[in-house]
Amino acid sequence: MTLVRKLLWVATYVFSSYAALAADPEGLPPGKNWVAPAFKMHAQALVDQLMRDNRDLLSVTFHGSPPGKKGIYTMFAGTWPDRIGKISAADDVMVIESGFTLIDPRWNKQDPEPKFLVLVPLRDRNARNVGCIVFGFKNPPGAQRSDEEFLHEANRMRDGLQSQIADHAAMFARARVSDARQPKSASWLILTVPEGSGHSTAMVAAGAGSTGAFVATPWVRSVKRDAPSGFEQMSILGFPDDRSLEAWRAAHAAKLEAPILSKRARALLGDGHGVKSSGRSIYKISYYSLTAPVSEFQDWVDGYLAKYLRAQQSSGILSSYMMYLEEGDKGRLLLVLEYPDAAIEASSEPIKGRLSDELAASDSVYAAQMEKKEKLRTTDSWTLAVPADTTRN
Repeated sequence: MTLVRKLLWVATYVFSSYAALAADPEGLPPGKNWVAPAFKMHAQALVDQLMRDNRDLLSVTFHGSPPGKKGIYTMFAGTWPDRIGKISAADDVMVIESGFTLIDPRWNKQDPEPKFLVLVPLRDRNARNVGCIVFGFKNPPGAQRSDEEFLHEANRMRDGLQSQIADHAAMFARARVSDARQPKSASWLILTVPEGSGHSTAMVAAGAGSTGAFVATPWVRSVKRDAPSGFEQMSILGFPDDRSLEAWRAAHAAKLEAPILSKRARALLGDGHGVKSSGRSIYKISYYSLTAPVSEFQDWVDGYLAKYLRAQQSSGILSSYMMYLEEGDKGRLLLVLEYPDAAIEASSEPIKGRLSDELAASDSVYAAQMEKKEKLRTTDSWTLAVPADTTRN
């Protein structure tokens, strides 16, 4: 049998099989054939890990048969929580059934954001095929990346997951805490100039030096006219470990004198990479006081806030997000949201409302956690901020 005839036979088989599976099971929303468990699965933690660590990705989705559902193909993990349980497309099924690798340059497709898709078999640590993984790469006009480059990146990321997948069933198990919450950097330092001090940050070096630090948030200044805004200027640095943080602190001790304040913190939420946009970015920065145990608040972050912000990021209204908890008994929460520009931030509320409604309708955990927000923390301050070296108001 020639290669062309073999491909035609496989395509006919897969597409006919897909047609038989495409009917919506009774009691499920149109287009869906499975309901995910209420807890966060290991597979979803792997998706979150990929999105944290690879800035060129627009989306990632896992497809396959859930345990006990042989022959039923569904999206069981992915960037968009509201699409979990969606019936897998014919090309997803082809990869699952045959082990093929497919590339889709999206020629003549009217995507909201230009992208390039690569579909590869998902493999466990013993190199067994256990599903399909679809990588959606950002592909802006003029990027000039070759098909081979996209394919190489997809294979690299897929292969990097193998050691973390014991077998098919392991992907559907509850995510370990370390899977769901581990940030790229282990230690964080929040630098602030208190509100009303009028102090300049020009003397404070925010560079990484030789300690492995990186700038999670550049020096920004508050543009809120009504107090309290929480700070006049702020910057946040990430470090690979506590030793690196303290080394940087010691090297810059002479420049970190009053009124500049420095507080160590840990990350509760975020991609761990910091800012993603240009000098046009605008930030919404909020301080909160905890009114519940940290463990209960983290459940709310995982069940509600992470999904809500991830949906905003996928829709293009949010560039990046991080939430920190200051060290100490009275440590405050700090939420940093980065928007592409002021116009997008100003027009984002209707989009946020629609996204939240869609999530609540499709995710019972999200809906339940959404109601708990005001019981877990109180707002101390919030402000909009812009890069400190700009003249915007």
